[in-house]
Order: sequence, then structure tokens, then C-alpha cells
Amino acid sequence: MTTKMLKLIVFVLVIGLTTSSAQAATSITWNGGGGDALWTTGNNWIGGAAPLPIERAIIGNPSVTQPLVEAGMDISVDRIAVGESDGTGTCTLSVTGGSLTTTVSPIIVGHNPPATGTLTKGILDISGEDTVVTTDNGFLLAMDYNTAGTMNVSAGTVTAHSDGIGWNQQFTIGRRGIGTLNMSGGTITADNDMLLCQVSAATGIVNMTNGTINITGDILMSTYNGTNGTSEFNLDGGLVTAADLFMGTNARLDITDGVMILDGDDTETVQGYIDDDLITGYDDSDNVRYDLTSNPGDTTIYAIPEPATMVLLGLGGLLSLRRRRQAYH
Repeated sequence: MTTKMLKLIVFVLVIGLTTSSAQAATSITWNGGGGDALWTTGNNWIGGAAPLPIERAIIGNPSVTQPLVEAGMDISVDRIAVGESDGTGTCTLSVTGGSLTTTVSPIIVGHNPPATGTLTKGILDISGEDTVVTTDNGFLLAMDYNTAGTMNVSAGTVTAHSDGIGWNQQFTIGRRGIGTLNMSGGTITADNDMLLCQVSAATGIVNMTNGTINITGDILMSTYNGTNGTSEFNLDGGLVTAADLFMGTNARLDITDGVMILDGDDTETVQGYIDDDLITGYDDSDNVRYDLTSNPGDTTIYAIPEPATMVLLGLGGLLSLRRRRQAYH
């Protein structure tokens, strides 16, 4: 048998095994019937056993006890969908410790549109300093029309791997519905792009007050494949790094205490966005600053409030301090 023929046989076998594995992936649905909220309790799942690494997990019933992954748990599944074809409430997956990994597909928050009701709504809460959440192929917040997907990150490490460039390989905030990322701590790292709204009907929102977001690729706000949905990035603290920033006319980046760093010299592009009022600082484009010296060779974007705003901020701080002092008396 020739070497070429042997390689062909091996290739066919690998393709066959991959196809069989994909076909074998079954979905296990959460029913919250185990008397606690723990992911690992078998009776919390239809069929009496928690999903195996080759199976998909579905959290789709908002009227039952919602699942919890906590310290000491190491969960690995094919895919996770939080919020599934239900328009009557919100499904929530809380991760307060341990590790949660998808090995084939993304974590989807807000999956399919509802048969009845208003929106299919899903929430992914990630907290706990030692929490590790990893996906094989990105995140999808609000995957379909009439869905809302929210991801709250207050601590821990979130990593979104990617093995391609398709729409499901990105860190997507609002694919077709309303996607929201609220970040107050922790670290997010994405191997691909971050998309804020993928189609014109979508909305993508990032509210960031602390933590770090590292995007290996680009941040695309209302620009994916020519779409121009609504996207909003409120950078009120923390650090964001990315290769480039692309903004459509319905995009807005407002910076207060946070910093965004882009690879290389993007000053001309950034200035254009400032001129178009797409990038503002404290809600005013005149407050935006950028330079190539803070991080030599890269474009650092930040904001400095105008004197009048600084006075108001100072007064606000003094009033807050006075209230705290009064509370102790």
C-alpha cells in the first residue's frame, strides 16, 4: 500500500469519526428537580444524569430552580444554551467557582425565539476569583431574533477560543437580538473578533466598569458584513486591548475612566470617529484623547473631562463622602 493511499484512508476515517461524533451529540435539558441548584446533581436533568462531555446542555425553563456551578466542579460539555424558546421568563446559569468548558461549540445565551410570549431571555453570571470559563468557539449573546442574552462578569477568567472565521466563531454581543455584556471585574480573552450586533435588527451593548478585555482580533461595532445595527460600548473603567476598532454610524464608544489600546498607529481612524461623534469622553467628543507614547507604537485612547465636568465630579465625590460620614453618626 502506498503512503498516499494510507494517508487517504486515515483522512476518511477521521472524517467519519468526526461526523459520527457530531451526529451523536444529544441534548440534555435541565429540569431543576433534584432538590438543589447544583449542576452535578443528576436528578436536576431530564434522564437523571448531568450532561456528559459529548452532550449538549440546555437551560430552558425559567420557572424551575436555576443551575449553579460552584467551587470544586469541573464541568465539560459539547455546548451550552441558556434561554431556549421561552418567552415567559429568564433562565440563568450562575458560575461562582470551579471550571466550565465547552469543547465543540459556543456558550449561547438567549438561543431560539419564543413560540409565545415576548423574548427568550438568558443570563450567564460569572463570579468568583478562581472561576474559569472556556469555550471552544466564542460566545453568542442573543443568537436569534426576539432573544435577549446577558453576560455578567465580576471576577474570574473567561477565554473564548476560535478555530475559524465564521459567524459562530466570534465573541458576539447581539447576533440577531439584544446582547449585553456587563463587566465589573475579571478577565476576558477572545482569540477572534468581538462583534457588537451582527445584523441590522440587533443591539449590542457593553457596560464596563473594571477588569480587562483582550481581543486578539478586532472590535466591530455595527459593521459586520455591512450591517448597521445599534451598538454601544460604555468604557467607565478597566482596560480593553484589540487589533483594530471598526465603527458604523449607529455605533458609539463613550469613555470615562477606562482605557482602550489598539495595535499600531490607528490615530487617523480614531480621529475620524471622534469627528463624527462616534467616540466620546464623558458624553463629549472634545474630551477624548489618544497618543502613541503611553504604549509606544500602539494607539491609546482615553478621556479627560473638561474643567466644568471635573468640578461636578468633585462635588459629587464630596457629597458622597459627606453622606457616608453622616451615616456613621
